[in-house]
Amino acid sequence: MLSDALYVQQSLINNLFYLKTLHKFCLNIQLSFFQNNESYIEVAEGMAKRYEELREKLIPIANNRLPKEIIESDSFVTNYSLDCELLTEKLFGIDINTNLTTEEMNLEPGNDENISQELLDQIHQLNEDAIELTRNFIDFCKYLLDNMKQSNIFSYLYPLIYTYMIEEASLYANDLYRIQQRDSADPTFVVNYEYWFSTSMKQACQFIIGLSDPEQTSIITNADNYRKIFAEQMKRYKEGNITPEIQQLLNEESIEQLQGFISFLTKIIEGILDQTYYFIIAPIFFDNLLTEAYYFLYLLKGTSYGIQ
Repeated sequence: MLSDALYVQQSLINNLFYLKTLHKFCLNIQLSFFQNNESYIEVAEGMAKRYEELREKLIPIANNRLPKEIIESDSFVTNYSLDCELLTEKLFGIDINTNLTTEEMNLEPGNDENISQELLDQIHQLNEDAIELTRNFIDFCKYLLDNMKQSNIFSYLYPLIYTYMIEEASLYANDLYRIQQRDSADPTFVVNYEYWFSTSMKQACQFIIGLSDPEQTSIITNADNYRKIFAEQMKRYKEGNITPEIQQLLNEESIEQLQGFISFLTKIIEGILDQTYYFIIAPIFFDNLLTEAYYFLYLLKGTSYGIQ
């Protein structure tokens, strides 16, 4: 059973990572439709605003309450987040509350040893609101995906991207539900999470390939090479007899591979910002991929797996 301290810490970490991620997902959906699908644009925009509202409540609570390692891991915000948001605003004519990103960049670490009932109540309600909103988001994505497959609507996002967003949101909602029940993570959490994130990184490579200008051959080739690497890691996690020794070896290999992939993603984002590369998706999408890669790296390094 989670102590008050772990309940607060796990809630804050999950929400800081996923509320920003899902907020950007909503913006990507909003920007993927033509004006003849105004109703879907409005739903996505409304959900984005609700995720912003939850972030506005969360960030002040999180300040001075999280370990230095997670704050400095770039899991919540990167050096490119603000520039990607500003470029997205410029390209698509939308408003993003960049003040929230600035506030996340200025989060200070700390350890709150005196956890009040008021704080626990605040976090409990925020978790409940996040679970409800995220389940609505999942239903919305499933509805859009089904209608895309039936040729009832057109979106500039691939069906696989919708599947990816559904899987991300489901992981978030399920883990928040576990935290709300004060349940400790299952001992298989580490292996399962590493397999899940390897899958996510493989999908990220597929997105890069599909969203690239065909003339960006070096980007496409590198993305495909990393796709093969992550696919092989998935196979080893799924089919192997995961002893502690094998787990340690896979962990070390994954760290090295992921660090290379992060450098690759960083190069892509820098190329987008300096007009070297062109992709048919909003720049915020790539910053989402980068924060996810950093969060995976944070977990792989074992700073905190949440197993208590």
